[in-house]
Amino acid sequence: MKNIVLIVLVLIICLPLCGQNLDLSLLSRYDHNLPAGGEVEIVAPYDSASQRLFANLERDRVTIIDLSNPSNPDSIGSIDLTPYGTLALNVAVKNSLVAVAVQGTTKQDSGSVVFFDSDGDYINDVTVGPAPGMLSFTPSGRYVVVANEGVPTDDYTNDPEGSISIIDLMNGAASPVVAHIGFSDYNIGSPKDSLFPTSVHVYGPGATRAQDLEPEFVAISSDGQKAYVSLQENNAVMLIDIAMGAVDTIFFLGYKDHGLAGNELDASDQDGGVNIAQWPVYGMYQPDGIASFSKGGVDYFITANEGAARKYTGFDEGERVSNLSLDTTDFNNIGSLQTAAAIGRLKVSKAFGDTEKDGNMDSLYCFGGRSFSIWSASTGDLVYDSGDEFEQKTALLTPVIFNSAGVANTFDSRSDNKGPEPEDVVIGNVNNRDYAFIGLEQIGGIMVYDIEDPAVPEFITYEPAATGDVSPEASVFISAQESPLGQALLVVSHEASSTLAIYALSASNSIPENKTGNIIIYPNPTTGILNLEGMEGKLEVYDLYGCLIQTSVSNTMDISHAASGIYFLKATDEWGRVSSLKVIKE
Repeated sequence: MKNIVLIVLVLIICLPLCGQNLDLSLLSRYDHNLPAGGEVEIVAPYDSASQRLFANLERDRVTIIDLSNPSNPDSIGSIDLTPYGTLALNVAVKNSLVAVAVQGTTKQDSGSVVFFDSDGDYINDVTVGPAPGMLSFTPSGRYVVVANEGVPTDDYTNDPEGSISIIDLMNGAASPVVAHIGFSDYNIGSPKDSLFPTSVHVYGPGATRAQDLEPEFVAISSDGQKAYVSLQENNAVMLIDIAMGAVDTIFFLGYKDHGLAGNELDASDQDGGVNIAQWPVYGMYQPDGIASFSKGGVDYFITANEGAARKYTGFDEGERVSNLSLDTTDFNNIGSLQTAAAIGRLKVSKAFGDTEKDGNMDSLYCFGGRSFSIWSASTGDLVYDSGDEFEQKTALLTPVIFNSAGVANTFDSRSDNKGPEPEDVVIGNVNNRDYAFIGLEQIGGIMVYDIEDPAVPEFITYEPAATGDVSPEASVFISAQESPLGQALLVVSHEASSTLAIYALSASNSIPENKTGNIIIYPNPTTGILNLEGMEGKLEVYDLYGCLIQTSVSNTMDISHAASGIYFLKATDEWGRVSSLKVIKE
């Protein structure tokens, strides 16, 4: 006979020892009904004046989406980019001015930035560098900073130089002035040769420094004076003085020691499950997304440490550890280390690690940090890294999709190659607290951290992706002041599914109190399995300190991993109504 306890809902009082709770409630999804697998990195910036999103959901156009009712986003038109190039690579908007980065005929040709008003009417266009993959307005709207990646051809016979374009809109988009920042002065023997950090990765076949640097993502400082540019393959971040139109400095980001406690990783997709452990491997941070913020008069930049391997027919740097020769003086138990159950399956770079140049790897460097990091904007020093927390939390909260590829039946399939793959980071303020929202490209979903103390950020929650949303590429935070609802929103764009997810954000300093009503939970007390009857929705388990320990979207939850004691189950139904129940774990 099952032990059933009928619980009359009670008020839970919880001291906010784990900080302010933040709930992400899915309001709606926008599905453009395109075939799976997008061609570009989808973004969907928001214009508060027109209450519209501008999303590059298709290769040659930008879709205009009415967000005046966030529960029912609706396409109201599109902007045709075919007169200006071949791919709509990125979109930014400020004060109802829409800027679209467009690829030239090929990736190696010069690209364009095309300006439109919020109705999609053409204003002007300017020429920028090859592969303008990302652009961003300064807070005032005067400048647009463009990252021109300058990627090589597949056979690596044509590798254009990377660059930064700064578009000055002081006289409006009808009369823009463009300045280009190249990197040839940092080439060996050039005027700024000695200023280039030699630790920065420059390793393309026959490439100069200017050719090898590939600007990926741009973040603007809150005062609009600096741009932080991630150089993903180079494992570095470049600081740009916008008004001067010049490189200020280049920070090499260094390596993450996965042999240290707290920096563990699951290194294999063939080890039978979740096995997060210490291994003699270094992670190259290699951030994609980057954001900036200030606290107490100190500037920081924050990175989503995705990782990136150069993979071309003319140059492919990735290799599995099992296929490499390891130096016997630097590695112990090489035979067992190179098995599939250990790190034999792990993808590492063969471009780095053979310091003795004898064909044997003295160190191993894998792609990405599987984390997010906070760095000093003045020195480039590491202030905080989330360590192995992304893998630990997803293993605990959503074990069925741990290190998956975001679709069914791919459990653990990404452990050998960048794991959860943090792609993007955006910062937003809710109830006077700053939060970082980090999108995980492979497993999907959003990690949320309180970053009020940059040295000690606090994990708040992990929101798994909604059904049908695959591969989050970028997020846009909409403040309560600019939101059509008067409530902060997060718009998450998904590359592989060509969909947008719109979340409402709400904060409180305690676990929400119960609504009136009865539901059934059994068995209670429990040794592990909990079953809930009387409602459908999202379940969250908190400890006595108010810290989230597990999430489920089904009415069954396994908390066998939790220590014995008292917990609280928070249940949120499809209408957003919340109930809280006391649970005893034996």
